[in-house]
Amino acid sequence: MDKEIKLENDTYDFQKARVMRLAVELGKEVEFDNTVCAIKFRATDAGTPFKATRHSGELDVSTLADKPDSWVKVLISQLARQSPTM
Repeated sequence: MDKEIKLENDTYDFQKARVMRLAVELGKEVEFDNTVCAIKFRATDAGTPFKATRHSGELDVSTLADKPDSWVKVLISQLARQSPTM
């Protein structure tokens, strides 16, 4: 009997790694808040001495799993463009 293998893409660790991967593709850095059930992060341009102040909000893991990579990339880019502080 063949078993269907399903990738568990709606886990916290998978989605956190996905956000980090997409940020690297965009040349951005992400900093995650310590949350348990939701993903919350800030993004800046890689190598900038500034600390990002605006966060993504708490994103439910299964909701984030339903979003395409292009949507996540737009969110990361928008957050990185916000005015950072030192």
